[in-house]
Amino acid sequence: MLARFEGVEDRDAAARLSGAAIEVAEIALPRLGEDEFYVRDLIGLEVRVDDLPVGRVVDLLDMPANDVIVVDLDDGEQVLVPFISDAVASVAREAGVLHVEAWVLERR
Repeated sequence: MLARFEGVEDRDAAARLSGAAIEVAEIALPRLGEDEFYVRDLIGLEVRVDDLPVGRVVDLLDMPANDVIVVDLDDGEQVLVPFISDAVASVAREAGVLHVEAWVLERR
């Protein structure tokens, strides 16, 4: 990704910003398609299996093969769920729910 910042005219000025957080106003974000999500939209969603609550999404890992959702389960354990259609049945952002397939928890 390439970005330019006002007042940052050379390499040394850019190096001083290393590790800084970059924030973008929500209104400036591109609209997403129906099956697209920002990470911030997934964090905190309740995770359900067969409509039973089992935990919450706490992180999303960007892995080479596919993204992976980190879920804190209600029993105190943590599980990694591949963010693929075989594992994630549906995401209902408005309802605050992410449904996963039962096999995801059976393999732990």
